[in-house]
Amino acid sequence: MYENLNTYMYRSIKYLKILNEMDLEFVVYKLLKNAEMPMNMEEIADELFFINEIDMEKLGLILNCYDCIHFDGKKYYYSEEEKSAEDDIANIMYKIKYVDKLDLFELVFNLLCKSGKPLHVFEIRDILGVIVHVDEQEVEEILSSNDEFTCVGYKTYALSSWEDYEDFCYDLNEDILKFKKKSKIASRNWELFKRYKLGKEQATLQEIGDIYGVTRERVRQVAKRVGKKIKHPCYKNQFRKYIFFVQDLIYDYGVLCLKYKKDLRELEKIFTDWDIIEAINLLNLVEDKFIVVDNVYIYTKDKYEYILNYLDYIVEKKGKKFVGTESLDNICVQLNIEKWREKEFLKSIIYKDKRFYINESQNSCYFTEEHFDRYSILYIIFQKIGEPVHYSVVMEEYIRITGKETNLRLILSYLDRRKDLFVRTFTGIYGLKEWGVDEHIFVVDLVVELLEEKQSAMHYHDIYECIKEKTLAKERTVYTLMQLDERISTLGHGFYGLASQVRNGNIKYYSNIVDAKNNRRLGYLLGKNINEYGNTVIAYRLVDTIINSYSIKIPKIFNIYLNNEVCVFDKEHNKYSCSFNISQSDLYGVRRIFKRKELVEGDIIILEFISSNIIRIFTKYEYENEYEIFDHTECERYIEPLEEIDDDNDLIEVTDMDSLLKFGLKNGFVYYEDLKSIDISEKYSDVFEMMVDFSERGINFLNKD
Repeated sequence: MYENLNTYMYRSIKYLKILNEMDLEFVVYKLLKNAEMPMNMEEIADELFFINEIDMEKLGLILNCYDCIHFDGKKYYYSEEEKSAEDDIANIMYKIKYVDKLDLFELVFNLLCKSGKPLHVFEIRDILGVIVHVDEQEVEEILSSNDEFTCVGYKTYALSSWEDYEDFCYDLNEDILKFKKKSKIASRNWELFKRYKLGKEQATLQEIGDIYGVTRERVRQVAKRVGKKIKHPCYKNQFRKYIFFVQDLIYDYGVLCLKYKKDLRELEKIFTDWDIIEAINLLNLVEDKFIVVDNVYIYTKDKYEYILNYLDYIVEKKGKKFVGTESLDNICVQLNIEKWREKEFLKSIIYKDKRFYINESQNSCYFTEEHFDRYSILYIIFQKIGEPVHYSVVMEEYIRITGKETNLRLILSYLDRRKDLFVRTFTGIYGLKEWGVDEHIFVVDLVVELLEEKQSAMHYHDIYECIKEKTLAKERTVYTLMQLDERISTLGHGFYGLASQVRNGNIKYYSNIVDAKNNRRLGYLLGKNINEYGNTVIAYRLVDTIINSYSIKIPKIFNIYLNNEVCVFDKEHNKYSCSFNISQSDLYGVRRIFKRKELVEGDIIILEFISSNIIRIFTKYEYENEYEIFDHTECERYIEPLEEIDDDNDLIEVTDMDSLLKFGLKNGFVYYEDLKSIDISEKYSDVFEMMVDFSERGINFLNKD
């Protein structure tokens, strides 16, 4: 009898010990399921007297949590029937009330107890975040500062009381071997998959097939199968610790930059001999968490997409303005970016977006719906000034903002091209069109009025002299605007006339006679007439560009038809072989005559066109005082003079700006292709300025073809 009693007591004590170690939820569930009558909380607590300590709030949570436990208003009972909607709402409110009273330490402790294994800070945050707001830093502070927890890996914690649990270590190669073994993936298939899916520069199916001696379809099948397995929950969990590790580094540093040795060392500790980009690509196959930008930056994908979406948002919200603005600090605040590395990464994203422009000195970010260009910068300048100003002021501000040198002519051309944005309010004064200011008469209109008054072609220097009192525009500005106006046509070498007069062929030439002390370039074409012998005569005043050139232009407007090969005679009946470029209207080979007669700048010469292949050249004095009728029968006795030894016929190799100019002066043209290999910045601010100068020197631009 006593033996049986001892046995019963021993069993009871054992059962009580087991019950004390069991979860309270299970004990309550069993009690109510076997109870014959409903019970209130006090009765349930009395029945559980053998439990060391009972948390009444936790007991209430259990009774209101499970679907199988019902409440009739006074007591609780077990039933497999579904609860009513009212009961479900009441249960939810009870849970929220209970959870709000729980200490975060207790939540973390209970979670680790339930899991029975080490957890990463991110895992703890994600799990607890379902029921209560969790501050990640607070969780880590609790874990790192309390003796109940111990760190067993990078931001990975276990209970200090645990004596036996699975070791938490980082060895990607070892985890890959385990994965390959469990999933029965051959090493050859893994290498094939790795080349196709994980490499920095993804190889094609055909390239990989050629390496391993398989078909393209076989490569695709293997890659698909391995990728599917690595994403399976059975295998991917062993890689999640690496995801948490990279997430933590990004959280600590803001963004990972492979140019920084510190970041590389941290990553290489974990990924050992793996290429960092390939390792990140592997983790992205497990969970698409990260993005690699320019093979340099590693960032969380959701934050990166949020940045891109926010940039789209601020562009859309700018409204009707052509350009919007936002401070960089405010953008960082809106994106919750605080760390300096992340700010630099944000700038790199904005710099690559063609809609944006950053002015770091002003800590400002400008943006527009289309590409941010020079017109956007000009718009910003006017917005800042707030009133119409002279374009020279705009140029100074433009240089200050961009840090790039420019010139007034370019700024003026930019303002005149976008009449939808900018308006000229007075001579040289511009403002924004959206301000509603009145448009002023343009300089080019003054030029047209002058040409109509003179009824002749004029050199642009003389045009400027006549209108400069009526405008604040500078000479080069007038010259540029004349090029762009369809009402004005060029006659070559600086002469301009009304297009209507040029088309009719009824054109005269007007040019002021100035003394040699005047530094401005003289016009060279003085006029055209028919002499008493029925020959066309053209008068030129020589300028440096003609004397130093190898050609002289015969304007097409004169309707003079010449052959490709032309004989030129001087007053002494010396014969010179010249060539005529029909398409460009240039007569080549005349420099020998200028040198022989020792002509200088300012001298006037007369060209008399005898026929399509014969021209005579006189000085003004020779033509007026020593002119003789040309005798065709005596052509044979005219002898071509011996050439003086000079560099006229030497081959010129174009290697720099000086040789390009020399080539152009000799031939009357240069090739567009040669401009690609020449630095023009020492003499000209841009190609347009160079082309204007070459055109004034009688040099045309041709394609080699």
